[in-house]
Amino acid sequence: MAEEIDDPREVPWHPRQAFQVLGHDEETGRFRDAVASGKPHHAWLMTGPKGIGKATLAYKLADHVLAMTNPTQTGRWIAARAHPDLFVLERGLNDSKPRRLRQEIVVDDARRMSEFFARTSGSGGWRVAIVDAADELNTEAANALLKLIEEPPDKALILLVSHRPGRLLRTLRSRCRRLPLGPLGEADVIALLRGLPLSQPPAENTLAVAARLSHGAPGRALELLDRG
Repeated sequence: MAEEIDDPREVPWHPRQAFQVLGHDEETGRFRDAVASGKPHHAWLMTGPKGIGKATLAYKLADHVLAMTNPTQTGRWIAARAHPDLFVLERGLNDSKPRRLRQEIVVDDARRMSEFFARTSGSGGWRVAIVDAADELNTEAANALLKLIEEPPDKALILLVSHRPGRLLRTLRSRCRRLPLGPLGEADVIALLRGLPLSQPPAENTLAVAARLSHGAPGRALELLDRG
């Protein structure tokens, strides 16, 4: 049965709204160096355990690329889901009430990403797509994405988030540059939790326990705090 929830993209701690990124410095540097070269690989597969900040980093990398042509507005546009040169491929909500999150990313959504890349950038710069998460693509959607990656448009970057890359199509994995990410240290997890706009900030000892039990995954720590 599909999950009955409100739109998950509207929570105040969604990765697109995270203004602080801690850890993953080496991986961030690799990506930025590739972009600075002027000829980065067009598809990047960001892998690692769920909750360690892969999607958050993907949004920050997208911000880095898109801010090259508009440094003042990019962050706000991304946070508001309003940047014309950023497309996010993710599970959508169906039309039933209460609205329910689909169990998978469907081919119609993947085709909309192809339509997005068929348009030129309004600023003349890069166009970026984030796939969050690639593990949730159904077979038709995965094949549509593979076709796009095999025939990439000019000035296009695709950032794929994957918790279980072994489940992806082998050909899809082989077309991407790997960017493996690891768990964060407890101090970084605590610092990230402190920066979230929680309605009732937890006590320091509670933060420390959540960070320790999360095994380096801020997303998992947040789930533990929500459960009390």
